[in-house]
Amino acid sequence: MLIYCEGDIKFKRYWDINFSLKNPADENDVIERLGILLRESVKYRLISDVPLGVMLSGGIDSSAIVGLMAESTSNINTIIIGFENSLYDERVYAKKVASFFGTNHNEIILQEKDLSYLPLLIWHLDEPIADEACVPVFLISKKAREMGIKVLLSGEGGDEIFGGYPRYILHKIAHFLDVLPSSLRRNAFEIISTFHFLPGKIPEYMKRLAVTDKNPVVRNFVWLSYFNDTEMKLLCPSFNSKPQEIYLSIAEVRVNNLNFLDRVFYADIKIWLAEDILMKADKMAMACSVEVRTPILDHHLVEFSACLTSSLKVRVRKTKYIFKKSLQKFLPLDMQSYSATDTPL
Repeated sequence: MLIYCEGDIKFKRYWDINFSLKNPADENDVIERLGILLRESVKYRLISDVPLGVMLSGGIDSSAIVGLMAESTSNINTIIIGFENSLYDERVYAKKVASFFGTNHNEIILQEKDLSYLPLLIWHLDEPIADEACVPVFLISKKAREMGIKVLLSGEGGDEIFGGYPRYILHKIAHFLDVLPSSLRRNAFEIISTFHFLPGKIPEYMKRLAVTDKNPVVRNFVWLSYFNDTEMKLLCPSFNSKPQEIYLSIAEVRVNNLNFLDRVFYADIKIWLAEDILMKADKMAMACSVEVRTPILDHHLVEFSACLTSSLKVRVRKTKYIFKKSLQKFLPLDMQSYSATDTPL
C-alpha cells in the first residue's frame, strides 16, 4: 500500500498472515469453530444477482463447498473437466459428490484439439506462468459462460492453508533426517532414488530427501523448481538474478523464528498460491468473463488456520487432518478420503 502524507511517500503492508499467535484451543473446539467459519464463508459467497456454479474436481475442497452450498440451496451447477488418462481423471469421484447432493452436473473431456487455445491463453496470462492447469481452468470457465453462469466457486487455497500437499509430510520426514551427516544422507537417498522397482512416486520422494539444505524454505524452493541455477544460466544466459534469492526475499519475511512447517506454509501462500494458483484461475476465468470466488480463502479462515499448530494440519501419514475432521458432519466419509491430483480446480 502506498501512503502519501505531507509530501512524503511510504510503502506499508496493510495485511499479512501471522503464524506466531497460536491458539491453544481443544481439538473439538477447533473443529466446531472451523465448521462455523466455513459455513459463513460459503454462504456469504452465494450472494449474487447472476447464476453461480462450482468448479468440482472430486477432491475434498470443492466437494466441501458443494456440501455447504447444499445447506442453503438446491440449485447447484457443477462442472468438471475429465482426462482420458485415468491417472489424472477425477470424474468418478466428482460424479459421486454431484449425485449425493443432487447437482446439475456437467462434464468436459480435455482433447488434443483444445491445445489450439494455447496462443489465446498465453495472451490472457500476460506473463510467463508455467502451469498446464490453465487449459482445464479456461475450458471450465468457457463451459460455465456458455451455460449462462457468471460466477464460479472454487476450492483454491485449501491445500496451502490446511496442509494438503503430500510434500508437507515429506518436509516432516526431511526435518527428522536433518540430524544425519549431509554427505551420508545425500548419497544414500540419491542411490535409493535410482531403484526402479520402487512403486509410484517413491523414487521422486527419495530424490527430494537427498536435498540436504536445512532451511525448509530453501528445501521447498528446490523441490518446486524445474531447473537449478546452472540449467537456468544455460537456458537464459542474460538472466542475472538468482531465482532462489528472489524466492527467499519474499518467503522469509516475518517467518525466520517460526516452526519449520509454518515457514513452508507462509512461502506457499505468498508465492505459489498468490503468484500461480490464484493468478492463473483469475486470468483464465476472466478471459471468459467469469468471476471466481474462493470461500476457503476468506480472511477469517486464513487467519484462524494460521493460529493452528502445524500438527493439527499435517501428521505423519495424514494431510489436512483438522480440515477433514471438520467436514464429517456434512460430507460422507468415503468422500473425505479421496485426495485430488496436482491439477488444482
